[in-house]
Amino acid sequence: MKFSKFNMIYNRNGSTIIFNTLSSAILRLNKEYSNYLLKSIADENTDGIPNDLFENLKMGKMVHEPNNNELEQLEVINKITRFQDSNLALTIAPTLDCNFACPYCYENGRRYNTMNQEVVNKTLEFIKGSMETRKNLSITWYGGEPLLGIDIIEQITEAIKKESFNYSSTMVTNGYLLDLEMAKKLRNLKVDIVQITVDGPPKIHDKRRYLRNREGTFDILLKNISEICDLIPVKIRVNVDNNTIDYIDELFDYFDCYDLKGKVTVILAPIQNINGNCKTPGCMTDSEFSKSQIQYYTRNYHRGYFDIQVPSLSTACCAISSSSMIIDPNGNLYKCWDDIGNSKEIVGTIYEGIRLNNNLTQWLNYNPLSNDECKECKIYPICQGGCANYVIKKNCHNCHPLKYSDNEFIDLLKDIRL
Repeated sequence: MKFSKFNMIYNRNGSTIIFNTLSSAILRLNKEYSNYLLKSIADENTDGIPNDLFENLKMGKMVHEPNNNELEQLEVINKITRFQDSNLALTIAPTLDCNFACPYCYENGRRYNTMNQEVVNKTLEFIKGSMETRKNLSITWYGGEPLLGIDIIEQITEAIKKESFNYSSTMVTNGYLLDLEMAKKLRNLKVDIVQITVDGPPKIHDKRRYLRNREGTFDILLKNISEICDLIPVKIRVNVDNNTIDYIDELFDYFDCYDLKGKVTVILAPIQNINGNCKTPGCMTDSEFSKSQIQYYTRNYHRGYFDIQVPSLSTACCAISSSSMIIDPNGNLYKCWDDIGNSKEIVGTIYEGIRLNNNLTQWLNYNPLSNDECKECKIYPICQGGCANYVIKKNCHNCHPLKYSDNEFIDLLKDIRL
């Protein structure tokens, strides 16, 4: 047997923690077992490991048969996931219009179209044709602000509900129009979860996520979230940069005032220079975000708004999947959310179908293991090369935060779970 290349080993006060990024298994060993393990690793020989420890290492895929090639296995899993044909995942933007004017929005400067009746009809034809050999359909409603096109969403959904295939949906919304009555409508339209962005306490949020007339939106959003969170699950995304990260902790005080503890989940996301639209010097690099994220988790995990999970094997990004498409208000098809509304990135239309053009082939031929750095990275199973958009469009990598804060994250995980 040989040790997995994806073992991450940490020595702490005489004991050892071993975490395997392929299986997500994690073991904490006392001093005696730590000595056995570390000696075996140094000798590159598993023969001297006690049976009970060996069985646990084997169960956690921390050791494996010498002829097993973990990278090849990962490549197979990646291909199976990307090219399965039983499910169709669509992201549909009924409109690119928006009632907000966020300065960091990567859609700035793109035409604010809304679907007309012809596009709605053709979208339904495209969906039905694409589902002839498939069982499951999932839609993410996107924009712009999708709730500005709620009538379109309702029309498409009611037609889909009459079909025999399984259907589910989610929505990415700014939340301003999502009051209780709207939430009831979304539940009837089979929207299972909504993601709403709140960028910090009012002094931060209202300077970044405001209406077109510059009026703040914080109070309306929290009122809406508090009214709907018992009816429809809410995920709150908090966009951060180097200028705002230190203020984010205050946000939980406001959440507490609205009795949101245990009712919503919160995720952090870095503001980065997507498509050259970062208009603030605070845009974060991967390493900066990683450092800030772990400090944020350490300070706030006890507040009850997120659950620290053991990182797990990632699934293929929708952009590199053959069964995933984005539909814009004109009926154009794209592969990546960041490209919506950019005519140079079209891979087909709902009228003519998919085009086997360079835009499409660059996504479907994407192989993160063509990069030598990824091949040697212990984090690879968790990120599988990171965001494909960065590699294809910018010739650089968007790495997982764990790469830059693995020791600190394992320490935090140990304190919470082990």
